[in-house]
Amino acid sequence: GMEDELQELSICSLVKTRTHLSEKYFDRDVTWLPTHAIDLKKDGALKPHVDSVRFSGGIVAGITLLSPAIMRLRPSEDVGRDPEEGFVDLLLQPLSLYALTGVCRYQYSHELLPTSSIFESHDGTQTLVERERRVSVIFRDAKDD
Repeated sequence: GMEDELQELSICSLVKTRTHLSEKYFDRDVTWLPTHAIDLKKDGALKPHVDSVRFSGGIVAGITLLSPAIMRLRPSEDVGRDPEEGFVDLLLQPLSLYALTGVCRYQYSHELLPTSSIFESHDGTQTLVERERRVSVIFRDAKDD
């Protein structure tokens, strides 16, 4: 029935997303860690962090569902960078895919700004972003041995 179709569609979407990420960011076969979801309430917080390099490899990617959010990247103290150097904000619209690789994967922390934050685009346009409940589907590759 409908539930089976939705499950099949979602599995198909996950496979397509992994294929896209593999082709865009890797020149080799990729071993993926299990995909997982993060379900964040409107008042929930995702504090600044760098995803552990103990298990996962060179990419952290996610698909945003339900509600837009602002992801802020800033230099990470963990690698001796000064967080006050500056920051980059990403406007994550529902169904958008982001991928953190290279410098932004390892040397920048990422966090979600609280609801009612302002996103300022490169041309200076400001947008009020009301973050409601947000679900994200997270993709990580396995660390090379």
